[in-house]
Amino acid sequence: MTARRLLRLLLLAALTLAVAVQPALGERVFVRAASGEEGHAWLFGSQRQDAQSCWLAFPRHVAADTFSGALAAFTFETVNGNGGESGTPIAVGAHPEALAAMGEIEDMAFAPVVAGPRPGACLSRLGPPPFAYPTMMRSASKLTMFSLLPNSFGIFEVAVSRARADAAGGGLLMLRPVNADDARAYLVKGLSGAVAELERPEGMVPVAMVIEVGGEPLMARAVRFDLIRAAFEVIEARGLEDQREARAAATGVPYEILDVEGVTLAAGTGPVSLVDGQDCWTAAPAGGQRAVRVTVALTDSQDATRGLSMVQSADCGTAGARVIIEQRPNASSGWTVARDCQTVSSAGEAPACALDLRAPRHIRISIEAGGAIGLSQLRLY
Repeated sequence: MTARRLLRLLLLAALTLAVAVQPALGERVFVRAASGEEGHAWLFGSQRQDAQSCWLAFPRHVAADTFSGALAAFTFETVNGNGGESGTPIAVGAHPEALAAMGEIEDMAFAPVVAGPRPGACLSRLGPPPFAYPTMMRSASKLTMFSLLPNSFGIFEVAVSRARADAAGGGLLMLRPVNADDARAYLVKGLSGAVAELERPEGMVPVAMVIEVGGEPLMARAVRFDLIRAAFEVIEARGLEDQREARAAATGVPYEILDVEGVTLAAGTGPVSLVDGQDCWTAAPAGGQRAVRVTVALTDSQDATRGLSMVQSADCGTAGARVIIEQRPNASSGWTVARDCQTVSSAGEAPACALDLRAPRHIRISIEAGGAIGLSQLRLY
């Protein structure tokens, strides 16, 4: 074993010991960009309760091509030596609302993790909520920084020299090493993306991410994590909106069947076949009724529907049956009529029955029938 390898293992042991007693509120990773450049990133979990994805936050220039400036996927390594790979990075500057949330600081990007930590494994977050920062910063006389660079691997302390007056309202911090000798040892190329953290009762909390080193005396310029968090919230929301739009166009808005009022006439095919439209559900109104009813729910609070089509394909029935659509926000509310329309022979690009409803929502569809009726698909748009 070489002396450098031994030194790295000893430093790794010290680094692990330093944070072992703290809850896992963050993950520092070492980045190797496609361009060959080295840097750092912060591995974290999605902000939304219903999301499980792992993400990386890092200065934009860390993943930028040296000549074209285009962003490219990269590989990374955790403190414990576990590897991973990012997806295509998303620059904050590509989204005006995210850039505004960052206080017009463009040197920041995010990337989903496509290999390595699996969905649900990233429990860290992007720091405390914004309202906690003023109090936290008053107690932040010293911050701890971790360098994962092979030639300057270790832990050192920094102090907030000053908050730069900028469009971000002091969102850029100037950090100087407490020990003057640490400046030359650690403030080197590749430190970008390293995170200055504050020890709190709940664990090590990220305060600011380095985006540049330099000057005389040597200092690090870092962006506060409350701005990084705000920018990611915009980008994540936009990404989920795009995914929903693509999903709705391809397969429709997902729904859950809550209740069915009708008698199934053909064995083996029930109302669940309405979801994929691959079979024909033959049903008749229950005794004394004049319609077959299907009640569905939109459960994802971020979803919405602009309408639906109740389909009777040519080999399933004759389209043109009357459809009455009712809606309510939840089970304790009363039903109100939203639309009166007809069944159609195929699910086109636009809904046959136009609606404008946001989740959570219950939708009851009544298809009038004097006897048996065949239904092949219920699609929400």
